[in-house]
Amino acid sequence: MSFIIEARVSARRFSYHRSTLLRALEHGMSLQAAGMADVQIIDGCGCERSPAEVQQLLFGPRPAVKAASSDAEKPSGARAA
Repeated sequence: MSFIIEARVSARRFSYHRSTLLRALEHGMSLQAAGMADVQIIDGCGCERSPAEVQQLLFGPRPAVKAASSDAEKPSGARAA
């Protein structure tokens, strides 16, 4: 299957072709990191997804990060002052 990655910089639009979804995801994330906007990965059926959506489909949702508590835990072996 073929995948198209589309991205925009100012008024210019760019399109790139990749043969695998993993390579399309990698390229799409690189384009986002480079500051390009409206990055979309389009599959052979015409379905458009952002790199974040593709990553979530491939690898599942990212686990929630626990919020740091206000009372920091002391390392084991630490003594009270």
